[in-house]
Amino acid sequence: MTKSCVVSQVNQRSHNFVNLHEFLKTKRGIVKCAKKSLRTNNWNDNVKHNSEKFGKDFAIEEYHGSIWTGDHLFRKTGSSLIFLARNRAPTNPNSNLPTEFMVKSCLMESSSSLQHEKEVLNNLGSFTNLVRCYGDEITITKSGEKVYNVLFEYCYGSSLRDHILKFGPNGLPEHEVRRYTRDIVYGVCYMHCNGRYIHGDIKSRNILMSPTGAKLASFGWARKLTAEVLCEEEIRGSGPYISPELASDGYLGWPADIWALGCVVLEMLTGKSPRNNEEAIQIINDISKEGRDFIKKCLITSPYKRRPSWLLIKHPFVCV
Repeated sequence: MTKSCVVSQVNQRSHNFVNLHEFLKTKRGIVKCAKKSLRTNNWNDNVKHNSEKFGKDFAIEEYHGSIWTGDHLFRKTGSSLIFLARNRAPTNPNSNLPTEFMVKSCLMESSSSLQHEKEVLNNLGSFTNLVRCYGDEITITKSGEKVYNVLFEYCYGSSLRDHILKFGPNGLPEHEVRRYTRDIVYGVCYMHCNGRYIHGDIKSRNILMSPTGAKLASFGWARKLTAEVLCEEEIRGSGPYISPELASDGYLGWPADIWALGCVVLEMLTGKSPRNNEEAIQIINDISKEGRDFIKKCLITSPYKRRPSWLLIKHPFVCV
């Protein structure tokens, strides 16, 4: 689906989005995250234990699937390994796999978050500004460990955070920021309006650069926009991108994504991530009028006053 299709859907179904907006303005449309103390023998300890043994004596030759082979390791993150893989049969007309793609792997006993990410992407379907998922597979290492693998689109670029760091402390040129912001907003709008999902962890490291533009990635914290749900785990957010209502009350809704979006735009323009709303307002004084207005509409303390994604895609800052 192209970006024009999203705009068309926003226009054609405006009456549905008005109802959705009213629904989301209530606490019923926000996920309440339980902040419970975790037992000493639970998930966190399992992750630490499994991450120590998973990849301890890493050999890329062990990480091959039925129709793909591991090429080289990109990085280790948490309890997962992320590496580049190649299609064993790139000319197979019945395969939807490209020649190269990314594989994220973890031990089966630590794979709940990765399985959830794959389920979210399956439900969302294919969209230009979301990293594509090609499926999953279970493999077994030489030591007999079961490994859960998810196959993702390879974007042939770095994360947005890496791209910002390359430009130094003054941020990216504004024309680039406008283009990347437009891509991110379209991805967020698609998740909120078409998929009815909250991303939950928007930050510059979870936005990947591709030849076609910026793409949202890392959907392990995504939650469905339904009536209030009590989550068993604590959703922490990510440092300076965490919204006030999530930090103070544990409420996760679409406004949290908008807050994080504003922080990412500010980071692109200035090279800095704000620690609080007051600091953000001080930083944006030297930004263009359209940029200041866009950020201010995202970084409103009250979640119910923030501009929703289906209106932000019409903002002058991204209509270029």
